[in-house]
Amino acid sequence: MDNFEKQILKEQQLSTDMWDIARLLTSPDWGNKDNHEELKKALDIYGEKYGRVVLRDLEDSINHAVYEVCERIQEGWEE
Repeated sequence: MDNFEKQILKEQQLSTDMWDIARLLTSPDWGNKDNHEELKKALDIYGEKYGRVVLRDLEDSINHAVYEVCERIQEGWEE
């Protein structure tokens, strides 16, 4: 495997991990006490791998995106 292929695999893994983190952050199961601990453990593993600041930044970006879409909908934006 050459350096280009290694880089592509690394980028694919990073993308997969970030989508997994986004799914964890937006999971509807946070309100369930049993699931809450499992979700927290999973996020802690990613936090150790990438840093908690990265996870917080991703969560802030998701929150901002949702806020922006809500604002557009409230202002009558449909497309």
